[in-house]
Amino acid sequence: MELSKLTGDPAPFVYRVLKRLEGKKVVFRISESPMIFKAYPLDIVLSSLIHEREKELKMLSSTKDTIIKLYETSLMRNQGEKGLDFIVVNGITDTINLIGDMIDRAEWEVKNMVGVEGVERIKYWHIIEYERAISRGVSVKLITSMDSASIPSEITEIAEVKYLKIPMNARFVISDDKEILIITTDEERDMVSIYSKNRGLVKTLNEIYEYIWASI
Repeated sequence: MELSKLTGDPAPFVYRVLKRLEGKKVVFRISESPMIFKAYPLDIVLSSLIHEREKELKMLSSTKDTIIKLYETSLMRNQGEKGLDFIVVNGITDTINLIGDMIDRAEWEVKNMVGVEGVERIKYWHIIEYERAISRGVSVKLITSMDSASIPSEITEIAEVKYLKIPMNARFVISDDKEILIITTDEERDMVSIYSKNRGLVKTLNEIYEYIWASI
């Protein structure tokens, strides 16, 4: 309540922030009623944050090498194809509609890699499509950079979720290992995405997804 008065933010919001800080080992709870938090010593917090960043950098470096190897393997595997066929999708509405169509076409699995905005779009635009797909036996996987304490319950009820600590800008959806939509640009008034059914590109991105999924 003291923090709420000092910041002017609602108490539930302050509590969610404190809960996230508690999960990051920045503060710890010393009382439940009244609820009181205490900060860890600054040197311990900084050492912990540095350790987390070192782990993220190590994982990112490992992922980079794996992505390059997978891409090169994919090119060799698909030398006989006519290049990487793709369609550029302009605008938020067209992108949202295409994701909905992909979910409807899914037969056994849909994979997502999204940031905060992507999670919000699933909640407000695609939750019904995912529920319909699940009723047909389709499974949903979600990798997100969103904090686990902040992800809506509507999402955790329909998807198997894993949390990636590295913030992500590029996002994508894979449907049944057959088609992908890569969201490459997300600005205030526009969105540009790349849609493809190219076997090599879909296979490569799917392998990258599975590598990251297994690494978390």
